[in-house]
Amino acid sequence: MLNRDAELTVAEIAALRATGRRRLLSVPTPLVAFGLVNLGGVLATVLVGRYHLALYGVPAFAVAIVVSARAFARRARSEGVQVAVRPWALTAGALCIAGVGASRAGDLLGVDPLGSIGPFLGEAIALALLARWADSDVLLATAILMALASVLIGSLASGDSAVAVQFAVYGTLLLAAAGYVTLRSRAQ
Repeated sequence: MLNRDAELTVAEIAALRATGRRRLLSVPTPLVAFGLVNLGGVLATVLVGRYHLALYGVPAFAVAIVVSARAFARRARSEGVQVAVRPWALTAGALCIAGVGASRAGDLLGVDPLGSIGPFLGEAIALALLARWADSDVLLATAILMALASVLIGSLASGDSAVAVQFAVYGTLLLAAAGYVTLRSRAQ
């Protein structure tokens, strides 16, 4: 009897954790914020070039995390459930580090595609890992489309133009995912 109660409690805790992870993507704010950061990257690429984008990307993603944290806190006050911003912050940090690393490696090795599409593939991978952790089919599909777009864009363009187009595509895909998440949550 005691063993059965313990098993039931463990199952309830696991269900709550899974629900919490799914809730992580029920708030579209981080998707919108990340999408806007990517769309802003188009202008940043035109203004400063692809080799200086860390000056834009790191502060922009930091602002996206702050905005997301505030949205999560506001929703927690209205619904009584706090969603952690930490997974989004870790994802933003990882994609900034991967982006700078891939860009610098591509430049140092003289491999332009690595410098042009590597940072974006890093972002797609980071979002795919977050999607896997949060059990989000929407974010996983978005990340896969991002990676496919990078490969296609990388085969058709290079340099600043490839970077700007990827920013535009990634931003558009993230905003579309946010719209889908919003519509789906309202339908439930």
